[in-house]
Amino acid sequence: MVRSRAPDDDDDEVATRSDNSTLESLDPIPPSGRTWTAWTYTAMWAGISVQPSSFIFGAALLGLGLSVAEAAVALVLGNILLVIPLVLNAFPGAKYGIPFPVLVRSVFGLRGAPVAVLLRGIVGVGWCGFNLWLGGLAFAEVVRPVVSSAASESPPPGGISPLQGGCMAVFTLIHLAAIWAGVGRLQPLLRVSPAIQSAGALALTIWIFSVATFDELIAATEELRHEAKNENSRVVRVLVGATAACSGWSTLALNIADLSRFAASQDAVIWGQLFMFPIANIGCPLVGALALGATRHCYGTGVTTTSWNLTAMFQYWPPAVGSIAGLVFALSVFTTNLVANVLSAGNDFASITPKFVGFRGGCLISIFGGLALNPWSTFASASGFVNGFMVCYSIVTGAILGVMLVDYTVVKKRILCVQSLYATAGGDYAYNHGFNVYAWVAVIMAVVPCLPGLIAVSKNGFSANGADAGWVLVYDLAWPTTVAISAAVYAALNLLFSLQQSVATEPELSKKLLPEGPASVNNRLHGADL
Repeated sequence: MVRSRAPDDDDDEVATRSDNSTLESLDPIPPSGRTWTAWTYTAMWAGISVQPSSFIFGAALLGLGLSVAEAAVALVLGNILLVIPLVLNAFPGAKYGIPFPVLVRSVFGLRGAPVAVLLRGIVGVGWCGFNLWLGGLAFAEVVRPVVSSAASESPPPGGISPLQGGCMAVFTLIHLAAIWAGVGRLQPLLRVSPAIQSAGALALTIWIFSVATFDELIAATEELRHEAKNENSRVVRVLVGATAACSGWSTLALNIADLSRFAASQDAVIWGQLFMFPIANIGCPLVGALALGATRHCYGTGVTTTSWNLTAMFQYWPPAVGSIAGLVFALSVFTTNLVANVLSAGNDFASITPKFVGFRGGCLISIFGGLALNPWSTFASASGFVNGFMVCYSIVTGAILGVMLVDYTVVKKRILCVQSLYATAGGDYAYNHGFNVYAWVAVIMAVVPCLPGLIAVSKNGFSANGADAGWVLVYDLAWPTTVAISAAVYAALNLLFSLQQSVATEPELSKKLLPEGPASVNNRLHGADL
């Protein structure tokens, strides 16, 4: 643990954090603790990607009017666009063993970093709300066979039935109980959950191809996508689908350092992500799209694109089978939501004000904040889920990512001072009163062009139509647009108005370290240059 400097030290010196000013989980991972290999990351991506929202996203693409072929092209294009910056942004975590909330200090400044962390946490709140709603719908299918028809009647558009509302409340209470009891108690469940999810995905795939031929599946999906009445050109539909594919993982592209900090080498980061990430995130959505097509083929025109969240298909199955499927689905949603959204957002909020918001407090913010979004209304349609949520938040995540990529690779020349990253004042990353003005100007300039389109589509209920029109197209291509603009603006500002901090060499940075700093921090500066 790095000790605090005396209060009368010179301002140019690094005033490091006190023991209670942050979370121990944010400390650098020592070299001995970085043991993840390429196979570890391959297995990780398989476990992360084979989960309900991946399959649902593919069904949602049908709801946006894409054919299976167009969805496949969009998914391939989107994953190519995303995996490159995903790998690049993983390098600083792998080199220095630091997590996202610490890494982002080097980009946005000691006081500006909490703003970036807060924005990422807010996105986690949105996903938490979506999964609470989705888990409630799945749990409703578990108990549907034993409840009265009045309780299980279909909800009004944008609403929720008494059965679904009650199940969502129970599902939320289960999350709260898990947080109160401690996530460590759930380790056995978390270990077996990936196997359960994989078994469920395999069973779903077998069911799809046992009830229909491939031609019949394509015919059914064509019926569904025509019902969506997407009037955009094929090129625009594919581009919008590719943007949505990027948007879904754009948050993880920001905080990939939280995972890459455990890497044994840069090769582990590169090959572990280049291999499994695209495969899993192309295959799972396509299975989801075909699952909706199979349900349409088997049960007729009563199955429409409003069934895009896939839980509705369970009610068409035999009661026992539907209940088992709903239980597996709900379990998968629970474990995924707890680890990827509740805990992640909880850590974000706790890291911003650790003295006032503890870990449990941060988790409670993510859960009740998600409920406050009225997910049963916000995510009532495929266009609301994709255009109104995923594309919307990618405006910010894309803008932040563009700045991070340029800052580390171009401005900092892949060299960071770990001691300054843990400073409470002064140091290399104090910038202007704790804020890197260039970085925030770049983010704002990237976000602004997307706002007219956001306003336009929000007035149209986030419909997929009209993406060919001017500012709406800019919004629908938000993630690649904001990444490109923020990266270009940030690079130009640093080039035209000189760098805000000098880029030191490795030996120079070593001299800056305080003598009482931990050996692991000193050793971090002599890792392989990425």
